[in-house]
Formats: sequence, structure tokens, C-alpha cells
Amino acid sequence: MAQRRSLAWTELKVGILVLTSFVLLLVAIFYIGGTSGFFTPTYEVTAYFANANNLKSGAEVQLEGVTIGNVRSVRINDAPDTNRAVATTLRLEQRYQNIIRTDSPVNIKTIGLLGDKFVEIGRGTEAGQVVP
Repeated sequence: MAQRRSLAWTELKVGILVLTSFVLLLVAIFYIGGTSGFFTPTYEVTAYFANANNLKSGAEVQLEGVTIGNVRSVRINDAPDTNRAVATTLRLEQRYQNIIRTDSPVNIKTIGLLGDKFVEIGRGTEAGQVVP
């Protein structure tokens, strides 16, 4: 009987260790997976381009060189306007919402030697309205 009680306590300790390790692994994945925290409030903006230039979902979005979000999706737009042929949905940190305005320039740029793409947003002027 004493041996069975000892075995149950050992199994419980191993279970707690495995569960704790799993939780720590999940937290590490969330920190590595994105530049913004898991609980950081975000909002989405749609930007239109004439060409996607091999932009992919998950690419960085930078505001004047500072990473503030990522690209959620890239898709072909049904609009007949060739300057709006590609629609990209950008997930941005909400604390930068008052800086990004309707007249903010948005460009697709290349980063690094491998040619990875990212979206660069410039600061808007006071004449532009805050993007809702």
C-alpha cells in the first residue's frame, strides 16, 4: 500500500512538471511569434496597392522604421481600378492609431539580403483624418 501511494505522488509531480513546461513553451512561442504582445490591443486597416511585389501574410508593418504590426492577409481586389488591384489587411497596434492618417504614405519595401518584403507607413499630417 505504501508503494502505491509513493507511485501516485511521483506521477503527480511528473504531471505538474509536464504541464508547467507546456505552458512555458506556449508563452515562449507567443513572444517569439510576434513583435507585439499577445494581449496588446490591435486594429485592422486595409491598404491597396497596384502590385503585391511578393508580399506575404505575416510580413512586418513598420511606422517610420519601428515595427508596429504585421500583414494579416494579401488578396486580389475585385475593383476595376488597377491602382487598387491588391488589397492587404494590416494588423496594427492600437497605440499608433492617432499617428496613421488618411494621407499617410504606404509602400512595400525590401528588407535584408534575401529580399523579404515589409510594409512601410509614413506619418500623416494634421490635414488628414485618423484612420478609423
